[in-house]
Amino acid sequence: MAINKWAILDHPAVAFDPHAGQLQVMESQARHRVVCAGRRFGKSYVGGHEILPYAIRAKYEADFLREKGIRREYWIVGPQYATAEKEFRVLWNLMTRLGIPMDTPGSYNSTESGLMKISLWNGACIIQAKSAQHPESLVGEALSGVILAEAAKIKPIVWQQMIRPTLGDFDGWSLHTSTPEGKNWFYELFNYARDKEHTDWESFRMPAWRNNYVYKTPTIDADVKTLLRLMEEHY
Repeated sequence: MAINKWAILDHPAVAFDPHAGQLQVMESQARHRVVCAGRRFGKSYVGGHEILPYAIRAKYEADFLREKGIRREYWIVGPQYATAEKEFRVLWNLMTRLGIPMDTPGSYNSTESGLMKISLWNGACIIQAKSAQHPESLVGEALSGVILAEAAKIKPIVWQQMIRPTLGDFDGWSLHTSTPEGKNWFYELFNYARDKEHTDWESFRMPAWRNNYVYKTPTIDADVKTLLRLMEEHY
């Protein structure tokens, strides 16, 4: 079933008005996206809004999914529960504003216990926030999509051995967002996604100043690059 995410994100109750950098990421058609962004870019808002249309789509797939004995499942994985909670909170608040009926019991929002789960359409769609502190716990269901929040702080085994294989059943998508942490596995994944031969992938380098809601004075990328070049030449 095709999905028109902007028909949902433009709803008055959602009122999502992404800045130019967020819009570039969300309009990408790549199955796998890697976003290296500065602090205050708004990564959590991208992640929370990204899952919403898929959760709503599952309503129209629910009968088919139950007939097949399967479900749509999406994970938000962070280095700790508190990290994954940021995207989860955005999504929870959006669903509350839209009046989407979450399954009860089955839906919980508790950072303290680490139980952050949304169940929809009588279990046809499950969205969970997960901690990557214990990679061996990230096994089980086939995933339709996953967000790795602050991916550079997560052990590479989480993506390579625990998450990526679970996306195969449903051709699931992935969104890796992080501030940079040096030349680690996230750096390598970012470069892998830059390679035009990897057509399922796309990478984005997003400085914090792309967020004009936080940085009110416009900053031009070309001007920053010129300043950095001049600094290198004179210091």
